[in-house]
Amino acid sequence: MRGHLRQRTKGTWGITIDVGTDPATGRRQRHFETVRGNKRDAQARLAELLVTIEKGGYVKQPKQLTLAGWLQRWLDSYVASNL
Repeated sequence: MRGHLRQRTKGTWGITIDVGTDPATGRRQRHFETVRGNKRDAQARLAELLVTIEKGGYVKQPKQLTLAGWLQRWLDSYVASNL
């Protein structure tokens, strides 16, 4: 399974998604996200994230990203696949 839900506290759900492996190290990479609301909200967000990953639109953002870095990622991921 590529992702799963876990209830953290009442009204808070944790989403974990497997986004593939790091090509440099070969280690598994995961995306973690917290959703506040009911289970249906968390399931909708999980489905939305899985669709984004399947379409190739998911890009893990570093903690500090410069404008030049963001533009380079955008050119490599979005522009290259849509032109």
